[in-house]
Amino acid sequence: MPYAHALYPARELAMTYDAKLVRLLRHADAHTAEDPEAVALRARWQPLLADLHAGAHAVAATPPTPDDPESPGALTNLLDARWVANCAMFEARALRHRGEHLAAVRVSLDAAMFAADLHRRGTLIDQMVASAIVAIATAETWPEEALARLDDEALRQLAEGLERRDPLLPMTADHDGEMVFALRTIAAAPIEGDWVPGKLAAWRHGFSTRWMFADALQQQTQAYRLLARETELDWPQREALLELTLGSLIDSGNPVCAMMVPNLTAAERNLRESLTLVRLLRMSVSHHLGREQSPLRDPLGDSPLQVSLRDDGGVRLQSVGTEQRRKLARDVTP
Repeated sequence: MPYAHALYPARELAMTYDAKLVRLLRHADAHTAEDPEAVALRARWQPLLADLHAGAHAVAATPPTPDDPESPGALTNLLDARWVANCAMFEARALRHRGEHLAAVRVSLDAAMFAADLHRRGTLIDQMVASAIVAIATAETWPEEALARLDDEALRQLAEGLERRDPLLPMTADHDGEMVFALRTIAAAPIEGDWVPGKLAAWRHGFSTRWMFADALQQQTQAYRLLARETELDWPQREALLELTLGSLIDSGNPVCAMMVPNLTAAERNLRESLTLVRLLRMSVSHHLGREQSPLRDPLGDSPLQVSLRDDGGVRLQSVGTEQRRKLARDVTP
């Protein structure tokens, strides 16, 4: 389980060197590559990066399951996973400063593959963690000034790697995995005690909290099946369907539904935002290579990503989602 092995040293690094690691985020590439303290930290995370690389290039790499004795837990710890990606980002920054452009690209693509594999864990929390890792491995690792310094071969490798990872990143949540996790959790804990929400509401279910939970799970399953049939909708239509579905569950009269059903709209928007970052980066890399490419589909809209000319001769690439999140745009200089 290479990914699991990468998470353990990330936790140790974060616990021991958190302040130093956070400071690296604020420094330029040269500091990460040359400062003695930063160089010492880089030496410590090389085994972590080796495990990350092994997982990203395995034939059938999947993150550890909750039943695995080597698993870091039933749910992936966001801080651990984020520091795996951050260490990869620091390494990429140091490598590109030293002119090792291909190596910098490859370590960032390893982190992006980690995110793609993490999406397959299934639980909504794992999927949200994966979205955060995608953002680190793409937008944060490759701002425009960094892309401008890459040679053509590194840009080609980055373009090819992102193209392969794009279809592995979902636009809709995997609700089946979330349901399996919910069933396991309920089966492991007796449905008794003061923690049961709205116990008085159980009168609707013969005063049985177990019946109330069973009804909630059935309603949730039916709602998720409906959502699974409409995965190709553009975001405006999908968002409306999610809001309608979530509202119907909350208003069902079963208080367990309101407790168990997450904010599906926010979750799927996060997935789409991370995919948008990947596609904006793909289009930017194509511009740096001088390639003609049709705009990619905007995961947050009902049309392709927008391309507009700038006064300095460059182009602005953006999603309709920039109205809410300014980061969903890139300005490519000529």
